[in-house]
Amino acid sequence: TFATWEVRREDEFSPLKNGTGNKDTAETCRRDLILQHIRYLKQAGAILQEANENICEISPLVSYAGENLDLVKGQNLSFP
Repeated sequence: TFATWEVRREDEFSPLKNGTGNKDTAETCRRDLILQHIRYLKQAGAILQEANENICEISPLVSYAGENLDLVKGQNLSFP
């Protein structure tokens, strides 16, 4: 038996294989994680004020894949 599972690339894949200044670096992986966490907050109903896409991280102790974010619904959030 063979099965495939199709997922959104931006949710599941951010390769790290090059040094600074190229694509697929530690910096691009960090950016992708930040953007994913911003998506999680928006999907949970948070109101984001001028999201600074340089810093936004959700602790894995709070949410691993966007779940358990009910506490941000309707909240106005701003980032440093």
